[in-house]
Amino acid sequence: MLPAAPARRPGPGAWPRICIRMCDKWPGAEPMARRAILTVDADARARAEFVGLCRARGYEVRAVASATEALDALHERAFGCAVVDVVLEDMPGLEAIELLRRLVPRMPIIVTAARNTRELEAEVRKHDVTYYHVKEFGIEELLQAVARATGGAEMSPKARILVVDDDRDYQAAMRQLLENAGYEVLSAYTKQVVEGSLKKENPDLVILDIMMTTSTDGFHFLYEMRAEKGDEMPPVLSVSVISKETGYKFSPTEDGDYFPADEFLPKPVDPQELLARVEALLARRRQGENG
Repeated sequence: MLPAAPARRPGPGAWPRICIRMCDKWPGAEPMARRAILTVDADARARAEFVGLCRARGYEVRAVASATEALDALHERAFGCAVVDVVLEDMPGLEAIELLRRLVPRMPIIVTAARNTRELEAEVRKHDVTYYHVKEFGIEELLQAVARATGGAEMSPKARILVVDDDRDYQAAMRQLLENAGYEVLSAYTKQVVEGSLKKENPDLVILDIMMTTSTDGFHFLYEMRAEKGDEMPPVLSVSVISKETGYKFSPTEDGDYFPADEFLPKPVDPQELLARVEALLARRRQGENG
């Protein structure tokens, strides 16, 4: 038996009218954007986890909670595949699949469910989907299914982030946050270890504290590494209590001569803000590498 639809589900006949309107405008001749994924799920936490893991592997992701939003997204652009949960905000996911198929008949569709039942699995199989994923079995198999559906043998390697901070509790918290978002995390506790890690591990991004053994370790490290590596230096996000301790506001844009970081966030930092800055810096680096 399918999960009950929420009370906001449109009235009879509404979805066919929407679908007809969208089909009339869909640019069917445009090629699929294979590295773009549409995920449709009423569970905000599941959406956020999936988006973070995919973006860390180089995918572009549009995440929505309802069939209405999914149809709007498909009207705007093409996607390499859609990942649709059986529970959406406005209607059951399996009904939404039929609407998506009317718009893009050849787009691979992966169905997800928090838990499986014999009845639900039988219903899913009737829709001839590309893959059926049960969330309680872990997300790795879902990521591989997406890779296959979008034409790749596997997802791109995880971005490597070097966290430089002498506070081991903070290091542990950062590791958990970043790994949950799909990144590979390297740790360094001193300026000397950082220099070795940059040469040996070749990280894609550095998250740097300023006040470590001394209150200016981070500054000295940045000066030296920028001078040595030049354009080969990975982007640096500085996260520090120095503003709170000194009363000075630091801005890489205005103070770049003596503070050559790419971005700065004061501690304590909001986790979502940090992940957003990380993602933006990595995207900027990828664009630079691609010319």
